[in-house]
Amino acid sequence: MTLFEAVQSRDAEALEKLAAEAKDLNEEFEGGRTALIEAAATGQLDLVKILLEAGADPSLKDFEKETALLKAAANGELEVVHALAPMATEDERDLARAFLKAHGKSFSPEYQGPADDFGKLKRAAATASARVSKFVGHDSPSERLARVERSEQNAKKKK
Repeated sequence: MTLFEAVQSRDAEALEKLAAEAKDLNEEFEGGRTALIEAAATGQLDLVKILLEAGADPSLKDFEKETALLKAAANGELEVVHALAPMATEDERDLARAFLKAHGKSFSPEYQGPADDFGKLKRAAATASARVSKFVGHDSPSERLARVERSEQNAKKKK
């Protein structure tokens, strides 16, 4: 059994054993996901904690260029977001905040962003920046904006 399989089967006991023996806690599996990214995306806080304590790297990104924090936020997994947020960059926390907002959830006060009006201005500026970047041939900001919009659409489907 691999770390990834232990996460998929939600087997904390097996994961602890595998993590203790693992040569590479950050091994990539399908889609470039690590065991930590998979645990975060599926809201398995207990498994996220096991992997973090064993030394898994929360800054790694999958093929969609998303970290464990962003996967958790995109799926509305607030408890997992709280566990991962202290290890994330401010930019990642901002993006996670946008994903959670789409799910009608928000960070606890210590991770709150600027006042809502400023947040709207920031979103408008990001939208304009992404459109300009796409126009001149730089896709990264456009991809990020598209990901926020997909997260908002997914959240609406879940309601």
